[in-house]
Amino acid sequence: MAETTQLTSLSQQLVRIGFEWLAQGVPTVLSSSLFAGELAFSAPEDWQSVSEPSWEQLAPRAAELLTRGPLLLVPTWERRTDSERRRATGPADYYVEVMTACRPPTPDAVMAVLMPAPPWISDQPWAVEMRTKVAEYWDILLLAYGSGMLTQISAQAESAVVFLRARAQTRPVLRMFQVPRPRPDELAVAKDLERLLHRQGGRGEYGYVLREIPGSEQSLDFNRFDPHILQRREDLAGFGAVNALGDLFTFRCTPFGDAVLKRKKQLSSPKNPGAVRMIRPRDIGRDGTIAPPSEETLWATIPAEEQLAAGDLVLRRINSPNAVPPHGFFTAEVSKGDLPAAATDQVVILRPIKPLSRPQARLISMFLRTPLALTLAGP
Repeated sequence: MAETTQLTSLSQQLVRIGFEWLAQGVPTVLSSSLFAGELAFSAPEDWQSVSEPSWEQLAPRAAELLTRGPLLLVPTWERRTDSERRRATGPADYYVEVMTACRPPTPDAVMAVLMPAPPWISDQPWAVEMRTKVAEYWDILLLAYGSGMLTQISAQAESAVVFLRARAQTRPVLRMFQVPRPRPDELAVAKDLERLLHRQGGRGEYGYVLREIPGSEQSLDFNRFDPHILQRREDLAGFGAVNALGDLFTFRCTPFGDAVLKRKKQLSSPKNPGAVRMIRPRDIGRDGTIAPPSEETLWATIPAEEQLAAGDLVLRRINSPNAVPPHGFFTAEVSKGDLPAAATDQVVILRPIKPLSRPQARLISMFLRTPLALTLAGP
């Protein structure tokens, strides 16, 4: 018998509240037979559960079940294999294809979908396409984000529960909700969601209401439209002119991962002429310094045009801002004493478009290390 994953206590409370307010009923749960790896999804005991072996049949089965009442859809989180990706024209994740294939069978159909958060947050073309296709047939009533929403799944993995209703001529408001981290007060979070669902505007403790619905081309990252963050951006403007980092720096990432360096036989010894030090994320300290070389430092032969220069800023690459402690970006300025050096693929390089004065560079580096910078950066 396969091991199972299920909604955590808090996640189950939030999903129940969503269906009570938005569908006035108890949902049927439709899930893939295999959810992720060897795990199967286990629905709450008091909800009817249907398991579907074929991910291709999830959308038509969802339409059938929606004729009977509200539905919680839990598609497989598995990805296509490398060979399947080469043959397929669709996205790498099965759940994206399931989402774009779902159609409401009735004008009052309400469906919630539990899936990874990236398709709602990403600006990548595949994510924009998914949101565009979903918006043709559905209105989003509630989009709730949270980490650790499922047992047996990494606590760092950010999930999204999106409540959808068949698209109507009059668009409803969009409610955005973010489960706080870490270890939230479950009762307080649940009560705040209830208050949010009662609102037609404004902001609560953990969520807010959007009366103007963003276009499908826009990321639905929680921070992007958060009234608190928008106000903080306006407050910053009160100190004087505000420049985007893109006006001051070029952004670059290198392809120099450990496997690439090994495959291309670029790894070297510090004693070899032409060898340069590779700056990895752990070399960038929270205090804004680059750690000195150690026995674990990688050395490689890197073309001069791909090497770092004095005055560059290096940042630890962040795949999910919500999955890191709120310390801001780990940022350091490259000095002549750090050279010669190059960055690995998990380090972002900011190179000044025009030379910056020492105070300017120091101020920018210090600001990037603040929690506010990480918050304002958005997705």
